[in-house]
Amino acid sequence: MSPLLTDAELSSMRATETGTLPDTGTVFQMVRVDDGRGGFTTAGTPRSGGTVACRVSQTGAASGGDTARSWRDQWVDDPLWDIVLPYGTTVQDEDRIATGGLWYAVESIVEQSWETAVHVIASQSTDPNA
Repeated sequence: MSPLLTDAELSSMRATETGTLPDTGTVFQMVRVDDGRGGFTTAGTPRSGGTVACRVSQTGAASGGDTARSWRDQWVDDPLWDIVLPYGTTVQDEDRIATGGLWYAVESIVEQSWETAVHVIASQSTDPNA
C-alpha cells in the first residue's frame, strides 16, 4: 500500500502552513538554577533555533464561550491558547513561549498524523519563570 501523501507533497504542505504564521516567538526551555542558598529558581533559556514564526489563537472561548475548565485535576478559569509553530520546532511540556510581548506556558503538545506544524496548548503567564 502506498502512502496517501508523498514526501514532496507533505513538504509543500509544511511550507504553506509556515507561510501562514503571521507572528514571531521564541521558545524558552525552563531550567533550574542554583540560588546559592540550598534551593533553586527557575529560569528560561532560549532553545536552539532562536525566534520562529508562530500564530496564537484562543481555544474554545474565543467565540464567547465559558473559559472555566478542569485542567490537571484543578478547576481554572483562564483561557487556553493554541500556538502553532513551524514543523520541526523543538518544544516540550513546561517550556515558555514569548510572542507579542506576552508569555505563554506550554501545557501540552498536540500529536497529529501528517504533521504540518507543531501545535501546542498553552496558558498565558505574566511571569516567564512561573
